[in-house]
Amino acid sequence: MPLIFKKILLSVVSLTILVGVCEVSSRFYERKEIRDFPPAPDNAEGFGDFKGLLRWVGDLGRVQGYIVPEGGVDYLPYTITGLKPSFPFHIKNVDYRTNAQGFRHEGEIVMPKPAGAFRIFLLGGSTVQGIFNHQWTISYYLDRALKANHPNVEVINAGVVGYRSQSEMALLTTKILDMDPDLVVVLDGRNDLYYSILPTWRNREGADYLAEKTILDNLVNYPSEVQISKYAAKVFLKRSSLATRIINLTHRSGASSTYPPDAKIKDEAVKTYLGNLAIMKAILESRGIRGILAFQPTLGYCKDDTSDYEKSVISYLVEVEKSNWLDEVRSKWKEVGERVDGIPDSSLVETHDLTCLFSDMKETAYIDSVHYVPKSSQVLGERFAQIVESQFLTRK
Repeated sequence: MPLIFKKILLSVVSLTILVGVCEVSSRFYERKEIRDFPPAPDNAEGFGDFKGLLRWVGDLGRVQGYIVPEGGVDYLPYTITGLKPSFPFHIKNVDYRTNAQGFRHEGEIVMPKPAGAFRIFLLGGSTVQGIFNHQWTISYYLDRALKANHPNVEVINAGVVGYRSQSEMALLTTKILDMDPDLVVVLDGRNDLYYSILPTWRNREGADYLAEKTILDNLVNYPSEVQISKYAAKVFLKRSSLATRIINLTHRSGASSTYPPDAKIKDEAVKTYLGNLAIMKAILESRGIRGILAFQPTLGYCKDDTSDYEKSVISYLVEVEKSNWLDEVRSKWKEVGERVDGIPDSSLVETHDLTCLFSDMKETAYIDSVHYVPKSSQVLGERFAQIVESQFLTRK
């Protein structure tokens, strides 16, 4: 063998050994990070302040990438995105999992529905999907409150991160109606209004709708060898500890801005949201299915007794992100809530303005600008339980 080829072969072997050693070392370091990762506190104050939450969530995202590099979201027809079925993620006391149908629900959904069962689906965005643990979800407290007197009730968490009323309507018509619901509860509104302040917003579409749809079209409807190769390479790199660490180091940056400085909720977005609620109401009525359509509480409106922790969230939005989002909330939330509540009820479907549900809470209700701590999830779950029990279960 010529000397030059021997040198090339020796270089390739040496490089392969070096990369292998680095990969093994990186995986050992990953295990240390996973082992040292602190458990989630039981309340918002356990993070110290909002910046402490941001640091903890950033670390959680990194170790989640080590454990489940493929992520928990799928690209799907109709809704564009959805939760990956049978997806488990567990570290310390953080326990997140989905069932085989792609819902964050403890157990599988039996079809056909068992005789005597009263099946409830709870739709919404990440506030419904919940964070960290099952006990932080609204569906957990709704199920617990109802089962005390109605053991045949089944509450299914159909919340998906990022969903707005358009996505929920698509999920309802293409998936949930086929699962024989007795009652559909929708808690939403915040994402519809929030997306409209972003420069990429379009009527009935979230800020990232077009980008997500393009990915879906390319991978499913119009695949090419280049696109498939890129996707395969991305999957391979995510499974390499060393490659993932290099990417994270080279793309490391500070926390991204969530709200633009000059936020303005568009009137067209409010009109679209109300129109989607009216459509969902008509869909449920046409199928003889009971429904509750509710406008959700959010930080910045109807809670005068903000805790020190909530003050740290407000301070971050104003001083770090330099956004007027909270001014827009104070300006629009009351009006939208009244308009939702003003949609005429029927014998099957009711509308509710729940924006002031936390008005008397002196403790922390929000862990960030929109998501709830367990106590406020409990308040919401038990309020829904009161409505369901008095208006629906008593007159089946």
